[in-house]
Amino acid sequence: MSDQPEDERWREYRVTPRYLAGMGFSGDPAFTPVSHWPRHDPDDDNLCQLLHTSPDGRIRIGWFGDDYDPVKITAAEDAVGPVRWTALFNQNFPPEITAGFTSALARDWKPDGRHFLARPSIYWADSVEPLLDAGWERLRASEPGTVELRAPDGQAGA
Repeated sequence: MSDQPEDERWREYRVTPRYLAGMGFSGDPAFTPVSHWPRHDPDDDNLCQLLHTSPDGRIRIGWFGDDYDPVKITAAEDAVGPVRWTALFNQNFPPEITAGFTSALARDWKPDGRHFLARPSIYWADSVEPLLDAGWERLRASEPGTVELRAPDGQAGA
């Protein structure tokens, strides 16, 4: 039996670099940026254990618990329309990136907006521009037709 106070024994542990820790309980901090959006707790029979939707229901952010892809995000033209795009984040994905993704959705969502439904650019450089702006370096690709990038600290790549 430990002689430490209960709150000391169960305090939060920090892992550096953070990506080595994996995803936290229920996808946190991925749901923090959308915590003001409507929350739904699906039935016990549903694989999705927690669901946040944009106020108009066009964006859905679900937590699937112990599945291989615990966070699934979808967007549609309207609340009951077919899905336009899907993003999956597995349990090993850096939670800060998932939270950055949900932060961008929460920030850019507007009741009549369509920004989050825009088609991606056909130019690869447009897709990675935020990484290049943050100092990521383009490497010589190991396979034809691919692009490889490395973070300034060398700890991540794309």
